[in-house]
Amino acid sequence: MDTVNILFQDPLIPVTYKEMTILKQQNPFIADSFEEYSSKKFLGPLLQQLLTFSENEKDFINEETVELLEPYLLFKSPKGEEIFTP
Repeated sequence: MDTVNILFQDPLIPVTYKEMTILKQQNPFIADSFEEYSSKKFLGPLLQQLLTFSENEKDFINEETVELLEPYLLFKSPKGEEIFTP
């Protein structure tokens, strides 16, 4: 959900660390904004926003946005397993 907020330039909660269960393991990572902002996203036109982004805006992601997405895209478990595989 944080990556969606980053792509749409929506707010996130302040950066803090949290233990998250990923690949059935506890992993230290950035606390997510899901609880804070998901209800607003799911009540709104999220699907339409994603479709519009996919059709019109995906090719215009700037370097700053890519830099903000990096921790989510490059994160590996403590065992070295990739979490996100494009």
